[in-house]
Amino acid sequence: MVRSWIGRRHLKGKNRVETCVPAPRRSTRRRRVDLVGPWQRALPRPIPFLPVLCIGIMTKAINIISPHYDDAALSLALCIGHWIEAGAEIRVINCFTRTSHAPFSGEHGRIRIALRSMGLGRLRKFLLHRGLQSVAAAPRTDPEKVEKISALRSREDAAFSKFYGTALTSIGLGRSDAPLRKQLSVSFVCRPLAFDAEDHAEVAALGEQLREIVATGLVLAPLALGDHLDHRIARQAAAAVVGADRLAFYEELPYAAGVGGDLLTAKLHELETLVGSGDPLARITPAAAGRGEEKGTVISAYRSQFSRRELGEIAKLGGGAERVWASGAWLAAYGKCGLGTLGGAAGAADPNGIGVPNAEY
Repeated sequence: MVRSWIGRRHLKGKNRVETCVPAPRRSTRRRRVDLVGPWQRALPRPIPFLPVLCIGIMTKAINIISPHYDDAALSLALCIGHWIEAGAEIRVINCFTRTSHAPFSGEHGRIRIALRSMGLGRLRKFLLHRGLQSVAAAPRTDPEKVEKISALRSREDAAFSKFYGTALTSIGLGRSDAPLRKQLSVSFVCRPLAFDAEDHAEVAALGEQLREIVATGLVLAPLALGDHLDHRIARQAAAAVVGADRLAFYEELPYAAGVGGDLLTAKLHELETLVGSGDPLARITPAAAGRGEEKGTVISAYRSQFSRRELGEIAKLGGGAERVWASGAWLAAYGKCGLGTLGGAAGAADPNGIGVPNAEY
């Protein structure tokens, strides 16, 4: 009689003899991953929290605060690849991940794509801007639908992260987005209204969640160019818990496409007041431009938010340039971390020069 498990048991008369076959040992070799784009080469699994000689920073890490699952990807996909190639550990902190917003998913998404292909998308936007949104535009609060759409958004983000292998860590904080939290349509949360008591409470609660996560490394927060309430809250929370020498701001795409020079300059003055360091912000472009097709491949995961054509347009905005605004102290820390060269110049912004209409969030 023979029985197999991790060994074989043999019966010989009244005496039973056990012979154990040791279980196969797992390979200790590091898994290698392939990354997309010009950084398409095999990299070993990064060692978390690798100490480097940075001023006031104990890790060669970059924390990107993303209000929603797609914001960091649309705005910094090429920069993320550039930093990973330089040996950085990337952490993307997605703040408002509970949502009912997935305009291009399911049957309604197919109808929306068909309408836009016929040129009727502008008519819908015209009605929305005048407060004549349909019932379908209101947030869906059915818990089952919210969980289903939130799970869809999470899977899209996982597909994006997969392009970078283990060098990127995506963290979801599980907070409800503004349309769900305040029961407003998407068009109404992009208005530059003053914070109410609920918004201030959200800033404080989000700040407490972020405090420990971004305790080490450089931090990038959204510039809040489109005045989306969640972006403004994320920016405010980051400024409250991160020192000015570690905090920089990225231009959100596609919102930056609809922002002119005067408005961008006003936003920068607003940020300098918010941070309170007295150090003027300089525009930098960490990753080389002109790689729209590569970026289009990476961000193609977010198909519940944009049509395939819109994702292609977003990838080519500004010639593929991704822009960050940083203080002199942040740039000094960045240089100490050895994260590569920087392009750009200090001073006020140009009118962005993108020339493509702002796509709807």
